[in-house]
Amino acid sequence: MGNPPEWWLTVSGLYFVLASIVMIVTLALLATLIRLTMDLISAVKTMNKRVQSLTDRVEAIAETVQDVTNDVGSRTKGIVKVVDDNALAAFDLVEKYAPVLVGAAIVLKLGSLFRGRRRG
Repeated sequence: MGNPPEWWLTVSGLYFVLASIVMIVTLALLATLIRLTMDLISAVKTMNKRVQSLTDRVEAIAETVQDVTNDVGSRTKGIVKVVDDNALAAFDLVEKYAPVLVGAAIVLKLGSLFRGRRRG
């Protein structure tokens, strides 16, 4: 066996040089990707904390709104009951005195009609 051809040694040397360059570039890209991944993980953790903070605030606001709604509902029920009781009392008064008031109005109207005929 003899020595390999000169072109083979040239091609092999060129391949090893280019493969070494590609390996170095690949390692640099891998390091960059790892750094970017770490930055993304940090950003996601920060966003997760913010989202959790906002979620806590929204839950607190929802609880406050629920308390206010319950309070307003209770007050509204009380007001409606008072209005209903007063309306019932007013209707009772109207029912008691309506005939008397209607009768008085009729007498006054008839009296004004008769006075009008006497003068005319």
